[in-house]
Amino acid sequence: MSFHDQLIEDVSVIACNTYNYDNIRLGFVYDRVPHITLKSIANNTEIDTIWESYQTKLEALREDLNTELKKSWEE
Repeated sequence: MSFHDQLIEDVSVIACNTYNYDNIRLGFVYDRVPHITLKSIANNTEIDTIWESYQTKLEALREDLNTELKKSWEE
């Protein structure tokens, strides 16, 4: 990590640990939030459980839709 990156990191930690809201003199204060990444979605084991619970419902709806439209859409 470069000196500049370390300095930015140190300043942001200080800014996060102090009360810095409602003070126009500080300018723009960037709040750090957790970001959702594709890796976190791919490694989430709950996705499979959710998919299985909805897949059974959606499969029945797809079959009804195919019957009504006289199509043969598949997953």
